[in-house]
Amino acid sequence: MVVRLEGKVQGQDIIFKHTQGDDWEAVIPAVSSGIYIVSLNAWDDAGNMAYTSKYIITIDLSALRICLEPYLYWIELLSDKYSSQISCSEYYAELLKGVS
Repeated sequence: MVVRLEGKVQGQDIIFKHTQGDDWEAVIPAVSSGIYIVSLNAWDDAGNMAYTSKYIITIDLSALRICLEPYLYWIELLSDKYSSQISCSEYYAELLKGVS
């Protein structure tokens, strides 16, 4: 069971409050209209980070509309010993070791 949910948008922390069941609520930091990446981390009751996910949040203040969509694909390089190649037309990513 998720007991803690935290996230970031534009580098600013988002702290969620558990309301009931699987429902959580949070106040998003003030941002301008635009498209932002939101990262979320969830912890279980044993203190383990149980889940990490990213979403795209689109904010249109002129229309008073917010849209949240899953951010299905991303890559993070954790070491400068690796490089990556991504081909959007073929939907594949290749991790290469030792390429500068």
